[in-house]
Amino acid sequence: MVIQIKTVVVGLSILLVSGLAQVGTRPASQPAPHTFPIGQMKVRIVGVTFVSRLEGSNLRYEETEPNKYRGLVLTLQITKPADSELTIWAPDLALHYRHGQNADVAVCYGLSGFSTQPDVDRQITFYRLGYGKVTTGMATTRAQTVYVDAFFQYMEPDVSELHLLIAQPVGASAATDGWQ
Repeated sequence: MVIQIKTVVVGLSILLVSGLAQVGTRPASQPAPHTFPIGQMKVRIVGVTFVSRLEGSNLRYEETEPNKYRGLVLTLQITKPADSELTIWAPDLALHYRHGQNADVAVCYGLSGFSTQPDVDRQITFYRLGYGKVTTGMATTRAQTVYVDAFFQYMEPDVSELHLLIAQPVGASAATDGWQ
């Protein structure tokens, strides 16, 4: 009986391994779309503003527990090649941060339009589920230095360190035939 159980387990393992091997994957034939050209850019956090209320172009953010959390607006300075268009996707921005003795990660829920001046009001567009993008316009495409605001929510009162991460391809890719 024990021998039969071992045989079944070994047989199941071989079936799973061979099943995975038969499916296989092939690498994608094209580079990842919509990536931030980090090699050509320099990004700095030049402003940190905590808010309990913020009027956006499409929604209003109002923290329901302002003694516990706040929203965070990061002003980013981006140096890029002049005359190059830039698109930032909110899902590509992740804020790794420390609060007290803990560490956490926040996703970007809104972006402003680009500007060429750091101290101007840039209205933020909020994105449901953090999905949206912003692209430079004519004047900001021509500029070498541009500014954009990124919005993160549920920031604790004892936030101490902020680290902005921008998603980049790591070489893992696969091509599929879809799910139909």
